[in-house]
Amino acid sequence: MQNKLTRRSLIAHAVCVGPTAWAFALLSGAFNRAHGFFGIFGKKQKGLQPDQNGSVTLELSNESYAALAGQGGAVKIRVKGFDRPVIVMRIGNESARALFSKCTHLNCEVALPEEDKIPCPCHGSYFNLRGEVQQGPAKKNLRAFPARVNTEQNVITVSELGEGA
Repeated sequence: MQNKLTRRSLIAHAVCVGPTAWAFALLSGAFNRAHGFFGIFGKKQKGLQPDQNGSVTLELSNESYAALAGQGGAVKIRVKGFDRPVIVMRIGNESARALFSKCTHLNCEVALPEEDKIPCPCHGSYFNLRGEVQQGPAKKNLRAFPARVNTEQNVITVSELGEGA
């Protein structure tokens, strides 16, 4: 007996195969927010390109970084090679800190600092301004990067960004 392709069998196959294919693609990593589906659809990854030493320099005269002009200011910057932004904070007149904004619990993007703590909106973890876990469920600290202020040139340089994330 020969199998005939009918409208009913075609719909039945589509209902089973379609969601299975999408689930496989998602679970296998074919889709991610930085590169889109198989690198075809979605936005191109934008961000600052680290120099040959793995550093980026933020000119504080640029209005995108105006919050860093004074103590307590913070911004998120996109860096090529990272799937989440880097948080840059002005800790003092001559000191700054930089942290990767990927929560170590389930990789959600943490928020900018609020009252000396950095919250993760997904599951309630909190980190201090050094990126150390203050409240779980996260168990590991946020990844930190060296950051330095040059008040003469009015810039903040974040380094050791060469490895990406």
